[in-house]
Amino acid sequence: MKTKILRSLAAFTVVSSLVLAGCGSNNGTTASAAAADSTVSVDTPKAAEEENAADSESLENDIEVKKVIFANAGSPKPYNWMDEDGILQGYEPEILRAVDELLPEYEFDLVYTEFASIFSGIDAGLYDAGFNYITKKPEREEKYYFANQAHMYVYKYAVVRKGDDSIHGIEDLGGKTAYKSGNGNATDLFYDDYNDHNPDNPINAVLTSADTLKYYQDLVDGSIDFFFSSKPSATAFFESYPDYEEKVDFVQFSKKDTETIEDPYGWFIYPKTEDGEKLRDAVDGALIELKENGTLSELSQKYLGFDYVEVENTEIN
Repeated sequence: MKTKILRSLAAFTVVSSLVLAGCGSNNGTTASAAAADSTVSVDTPKAAEEENAADSESLENDIEVKKVIFANAGSPKPYNWMDEDGILQGYEPEILRAVDELLPEYEFDLVYTEFASIFSGIDAGLYDAGFNYITKKPEREEKYYFANQAHMYVYKYAVVRKGDDSIHGIEDLGGKTAYKSGNGNATDLFYDDYNDHNPDNPINAVLTSADTLKYYQDLVDGSIDFFFSSKPSATAFFESYPDYEEKVDFVQFSKKDTETIEDPYGWFIYPKTEDGEKLRDAVDGALIELKENGTLSELSQKYLGFDYVEVENTEIN
């Protein structure tokens, strides 16, 4: 059983013992006997320790711990990744581990799967929840419960060639060439919407299956003019490919532009069931506590390089 449960039970036992000590006449203990007992050392006597341990074990056995499975696709770094031992690491997994410590009624199991399988697995009842820098879309909100508490807010950046100062915001993207993944992600949807509203000056969105390295290569050689990224994702990329850091510039979009391109918040999602709603509410409560005690800020600084809680409340014009 998890240590967090034992700590809670130990605290419960101590409080219970104090209450019972104040009710001597009800359990046959005389005042003089209680006084005699009070002469023992302030350290817990061995017999009392054994009794408390037995009580704790009994209470522990009465608590039903529900194991729940959170599914994740293991990318992008530093939000999520798989280490050499096959264990999920990153900002989001560490948040859930901190949440798990606050919820003795649950035991979290973080598992890897393909991104699309997060949703299909929840549909099939294989997973109890999902996380992977998941943003809101109307079609997703129809099928799943989203958390009421977000756990990140990330400004959108345009990555451009070094020295290119032609892009400052959304209004400058018309006529530019960018890559489109074709998987219906938020960026693809933004391109489609932008072009619908700007038919005379659309974004030239070229379909590709290129990986991140190819994006940077083609940006530098002029095949494309920009692509969207977050600063934490770029920082993680430069750890493996440091030469590119000197070949590109970053244009930080305003909060308004960021929210137009994509939901900048990250959310945990749950099935639309009674258990899903109960789990969501429990995790939301823990997230509020982690936000108030500074844990979310600390994890954000560690993994993302900035305080998400502060950034969320900062307007960038």
